[in-house]
Amino acid sequence: MGNHGTVEVITFGGCDTAKTFISELEELSEKDTFELVVSVVPSAEDAESMHLYGSPTVVLNGEEYQKISGGNPGFY
Repeated sequence: MGNHGTVEVITFGGCDTAKTFISELEELSEKDTFELVVSVVPSAEDAESMHLYGSPTVVLNGEEYQKISGGNPGFY
């Protein structure tokens, strides 16, 4: 099996949705060949300045998944 790329999860501390999602990805990464990168943003304000569009934000091979062009950043 070849490398299937990189999955980056960007979140803020305390996001329960991200905790569950990351746990599931960690389990999956043991069975498949992709690199999992987890980044924690210190605050919602920092995330907004980075133009992140939710928590968790998922970046697949360098492209943000489900980014809304021209949408307002925010956490859900």
